[in-house]
Amino acid sequence: MIAAPRFAVVVAILSGLIATVLGVVASIFTEHHPMYFPGAEQLLLSWSGRELGQGLSCLVAACFFRDARVIGIVLFSSWVREVVDFVDFFRLSGTPLRLYFVVGISIVLHSAAMFVVVRTMRRSGRA
Repeated sequence: MIAAPRFAVVVAILSGLIATVLGVVASIFTEHHPMYFPGAEQLLLSWSGRELGQGLSCLVAACFFRDARVIGIVLFSSWVREVVDFVDFFRLSGTPLRLYFVVGISIVLHSAAMFVVVRTMRRSGRA
């Protein structure tokens, strides 16, 4: 086992908590989602399921495994999710500017945490 850096574990826990809460809230209150429009219930339910699954996987990895390899995998999958969301915002008209900032900051945090994980694995000689 390669112990995961604390910064990466904290980012995974924060990402997991935020994604889990967003997934639960969006699946219960679909009509209050910022991107809601009439007829989009199925899209929002699939988005909330993706969000919930990603959040729970981050929380399980950070709270139970704490291995750098596992944390690296969940951070990478969260990073991909955020990048796809960020790119998708450019296709959608009327995306609130605050979402660009929030997702952009999340991408930077995930990138920094992945860098720290890779550096830790290389120093251990198991990368």
